Amino acid sequence: MAPSAKARSFVEYGARVTSPALRIAHGSDGEPLAFSVQGPTGKTPMLTAHGLVSSVHHWMFFTPHFSAERPIISWEYRGHGGQPAPQDMEISVSQFADDAHAIWQAAGAAPAVVVGLSFGTSLSRSGAATPSASARSC
Repeated sequence: MAPSAKARSFVEYGARVTSPALRIAHGSDGEPLAFSVQGPTGKTPMLTAHGLVSSVHHWMFFTPHFSAERPIISWEYRGHGGQPAPQDMEISVSQFADDAHAIWQAAGAAPAVVVGLSFGTSLSRSGAATPSASARSC
């Protein structure tokens, strides 16, 4: 089955991974950040945070399962998932957390549960989609 015209794909580990309706948010410094939202509204959304040197590909079983009932917001860190490496800046947990907040805002989601894998747990524990009461981590 061919992907829709709106779908874009990432190439990782020699395999094609399709992400529906890829959107772009911008970090506080203007850096473009790729993300997608899958699933119906109405229930608490989940914002995924993958590991370092990883991509949204690690959520390939999680996202279809949970997006049947709620919005799943998946995104690529700076320099991950086929995005160019950031130039002239240090990368830190706080920078990635700021990026997660920008993604959450661009998605227009209600307060979200941040689900982290590996390094992503550091983001979820840092209050990735905050300030205020905009996220819960797990």
